[in-house]
Amino acid sequence: MNECRFCSGKHIKSECCGDGIKTMRTMLEGLLSVFEMDREEEKETGHACGGIMLKDGNKLAFDNSSGEYAEMFIEISYCPLCGKKLV
Repeated sequence: MNECRFCSGKHIKSECCGDGIKTMRTMLEGLLSVFEMDREEEKETGHACGGIMLKDGNKLAFDNSSGEYAEMFIEISYCPLCGKKLV
């Protein structure tokens, strides 16, 4: 069985926005895809910019500011995508 994207520590990009004002980066990316290279670099450096990712074994890191503000973390016991028990 393959490990899910989240459990393997990969960045899971958010796919939609709710009501409210979007960041400039989100609007430009939606229109022009100008930040695709930056997104690849963020995945490699371990930032949850514009999405979620697993850090330190059981911390769900999340960001909805396109990297403009600090990431937030919450400790979790199970993977929210596949249900695997985490460390």
